[in-house]
Amino acid sequence: MKKKSEKGFSILEVLIGISIFAVGLLGLMALQMSTMRTLAFSGNLTEATSLAVAKIEKLKRLSTFGHADLTDSAGGCSGGSNGDAGLDYNCNCNVDASCTTNADHYEINKGKNGIYKVYWNVWNNEPETNLKTINVIVTWPYKESIQQMNLLFIWQ
Repeated sequence: MKKKSEKGFSILEVLIGISIFAVGLLGLMALQMSTMRTLAFSGNLTEATSLAVAKIEKLKRLSTFGHADLTDSAGGCSGGSNGDAGLDYNCNCNVDASCTTNADHYEINKGKNGIYKVYWNVWNNEPETNLKTINVIVTWPYKESIQQMNLLFIWQ
């Protein structure tokens, strides 16, 4: 028992202080985990964007407008000159397997970890004659789903 002249904290006050400090630390740990997940997703999205831009630049450097990588192979979402009803820029890529079936061209195992798949679709004479519309789609697994980003450009 403390006398009035003694100063200090009781064991109960110390335990309450430690408990409050621990709850604060748990909150900071949850924030840290959320930040790490966000950074991982951002890194994946940045790499996917880089792969899409690199593919566009590679396609733009091809020597001829009729190069095999610039052909409309009449896939499931080719659109344009093949008579499809409208352009499906997503190419039904929400399920990864359908991308492979529907895309005009694709490459797999891309990126630093080989987790990315790059698809591209070509539409001839879209939106006007003598133009090509090219949609580059990059997919990657994240958590329990497939993420996707599209980059569309028109080339003359």
